[in-house]
Amino acid sequence: MENNAKLLELLELASRHSYSSHILVMGDFNFPEINYKDNTVYAGIDSAAGKFFIKMEDLFWIQYVTEPTRARGTNKPSVLDYVFTDEENLIDSINCDPPMELFQQHVPLKKPYSGRKSADWMTKGTKRLIKGRNQAWNRYRQYSSHRNYLHYKKVRNMTVHSVRKDHENYRQKVIRSFKGNPKKFFGYMRNLQTVKPKVSHLVNKNENMTTMDGEAAQVLCESFKEVYVIDNENDVDAGMTRADTRKIPIYFEMDKVKDLLQQVTWT
Repeated sequence: MENNAKLLELLELASRHSYSSHILVMGDFNFPEINYKDNTVYAGIDSAAGKFFIKMEDLFWIQYVTEPTRARGTNKPSVLDYVFTDEENLIDSINCDPPMELFQQHVPLKKPYSGRKSADWMTKGTKRLIKGRNQAWNRYRQYSSHRNYLHYKKVRNMTVHSVRKDHENYRQKVIRSFKGNPKKFFGYMRNLQTVKPKVSHLVNKNENMTTMDGEAAQVLCESFKEVYVIDNENDVDAGMTRADTRKIPIYFEMDKVKDLLQQVTWT
């Protein structure tokens, strides 16, 4: 019981003091009483499983595993392994494969390091400063003298100033390019999103999951046709009188507007 309480405290601490843009928590939590498929707990509210489920709801974390991940002998298969994120759509799908098959499919082969690519918005002068900063740091690491440290510190400060200046100039250039081009602005904002919106799998009329975008689009079209109704402008709600449908007149008093304008604080 004490370990379960410390686990809940640790999860809440991770949620409140995370320095990353997103949170990913996964592992064997050993709560077979929880059914995330229909969001139910087959145990008391004061049980360890009940408290864990409520804590995850309070943190607004999303759990993705719904198929059994543990099966032993004749025992009923259960979901003991969970994958949590703090935002929807960070994970497209979860497949429960045999261990060796999972290892062969998802463990990447080692790729040779091709070097970090510098940002396109950096000027040649800034790139030379970065190269000089790295050389100064390697020289200081090899010969740790006070003179080498002061030289590295000087080059480092110059490099930071140059990088910030290049980035600000690039940002101003991008902002100016948005003028008269709203499509480019919205495209730029979409590229900044960490989670890309997309149409998930949907259930069709035959209670089957869609597998292609075209099928999902057809399901959406059919649903839209069922709920879309064209209103008749000549129809008036029976609960409204003709007087209720007339436009309300709006009047402006010159002295009142003048007084309000004089109270405005201009910046």
